[in-house]
Amino acid sequence: MDRSALRLTKRQFLDTMGEKMFDASEKAEFPESIHKERVYAVYDNITGTFRHILLPCDKKNCFTVIIVDLSDGSIYGYYPLDLNEEYGLDK
Repeated sequence: MDRSALRLTKRQFLDTMGEKMFDASEKAEFPESIHKERVYAVYDNITGTFRHILLPCDKKNCFTVIIVDLSDGSIYGYYPLDLNEEYGLDK
């Protein structure tokens, strides 16, 4: 199955976070299909299994999160993250 086009459910997305995430923006490497200049931030989970690459959308506090499987560098899937909706921002 081609996972690069897989939209993750909220549960699947949260499972890739593990117990804790840390800012990996300065050391992160990207799949060739992702242009570094478009990246807002990068977070790795503490176990080093998944990387979340945040790409900004047109709406404030909204991102498309590309999830990379760090075991092989492949794109695991993506998740549309709306922090306004999740945390009641911009209300």
